[in-house]
Amino acid sequence: MKRPEYEDLKHLIETGFIKDITEVVGRIEPKLWYADMGITYKTYVRRKEAPGTFKADEIIALGTALETDPTILFTLVVKALQKKKGKK
Repeated sequence: MKRPEYEDLKHLIETGFIKDITEVVGRIEPKLWYADMGITYKTYVRRKEAPGTFKADEIIALGTALETDPTILFTLVVKALQKKKGKK
């Protein structure tokens, strides 16, 4: 059963409003990361600061929680990395 908190987020992802995974991370409360994906607060902070550290199974779990295609989320991770690389 999908959480109501995820409804808007799923829509923003699927319509292309969200441009990279850091925007997704910032919109989900840390307690939900733990409850739905098993990610601790420390890991949540690490992923937020360095999106390239996401593991494939974490992205798939996020896709399942949001009821969206995980390949879209993988693309958002790549976009975050490209954005970060462009700032250097």
